[in-house]
Amino acid sequence: MNGYKNFKNNIKYGFLEVIDNVKDIFTKGKKSLTDPVEILDDNQKYLIDKIILKNKLNIIVGDMFSGKTNFVLLLLNALANGETFFNFKVNFEGGNIFYFDGENGFATIKERWLKIIKGETASNVYIISQNDFNYHLDLSDDIQTNILGEQLKSENAKLVIFDPLISFTYGSKENEAGFIRKITSNLRNYLCQKGITVIAVHHFSKPQKESEEEWLSFHRIRGSSDIAASFDMIWGCIKPNIEKLDFFIQCLKNRLDVPLSKSMLIKYDEEIGFMLDTKHAIEDTKKFRFIDSLMSSLEDSEDGIDSTEIERLAQEAKISTNFKWKILKELREKNVIYATKIRNRTIYKLVPQVEIQSEIN
Repeated sequence: MNGYKNFKNNIKYGFLEVIDNVKDIFTKGKKSLTDPVEILDDNQKYLIDKIILKNKLNIIVGDMFSGKTNFVLLLLNALANGETFFNFKVNFEGGNIFYFDGENGFATIKERWLKIIKGETASNVYIISQNDFNYHLDLSDDIQTNILGEQLKSENAKLVIFDPLISFTYGSKENEAGFIRKITSNLRNYLCQKGITVIAVHHFSKPQKESEEEWLSFHRIRGSSDIAASFDMIWGCIKPNIEKLDFFIQCLKNRLDVPLSKSMLIKYDEEIGFMLDTKHAIEDTKKFRFIDSLMSSLEDSEDGIDSTEIERLAQEAKISTNFKWKILKELREKNVIYATKIRNRTIYKLVPQVEIQSEIN
């Protein structure tokens, strides 16, 4: 009988607690649309204008080797050393940056930094590589994430990166909505509310069909749809040529603003480093891939290349014959290439002393 009585009391007082919680929603959470609210300007809203939201959850997604980590390193360089990220203003007011690496190790990250950043220093950027210590950080755990937030605050951290996000959880449950919501809730409560901006890195799912290689969309984000729902800013990356460091980026979501509508190409030059090319868009990926291969072949061949080689390049880029001829015609009209007949063969060559990339849309 005592057991039944205790059970009834637990139900009774548990139900009363639920009633109090529901009442709290109306007594503490109710707001009118006439109530005042602070409207943030871009300096308050963004760590980097239109790119990274300040004190919010940002995520970069892409296929393997698509440029995600290079994108992160370029962002870090802009925050640590410059006033702009290409032509986007940096609103970083100082503080430390912590890069939690779950895959590469410190030596690899340092090597990549030196290669792509061209020797820039960053005394306020710290790498914490999970491969360099035995403890496994679990962001789905309230206590661990709370302690992490307190420690980051004591270290004057203003930005933290988790690359990749799933390496800093216990167990692979990225398909479970509740698990993802727990992680994002912990990050928001214990880091963002302490004035720390979060950037996570995550993977696209494998393409289900060939055409999806060109996709940047919510549908390709691996795991639960709550990843797309929970993050405030989402950037996607794809790589037009696996052998080069060039990659496309596009904003898929911006909770506080209208997302940048056009994708951007970040190109790499051995002497200059990375450059932002706004002329190309993701829908031109196959065209870009074909032109890039074509120019490389023409630059390597003093005698030019014939139609057979051009057809091979077109097949590798997965473009149709009609599209191939359209591109060749465009390049000829812009005085980038020309065609000549040699022994009944059509040979294509570069027009001398022409800045190729500045001529191509």
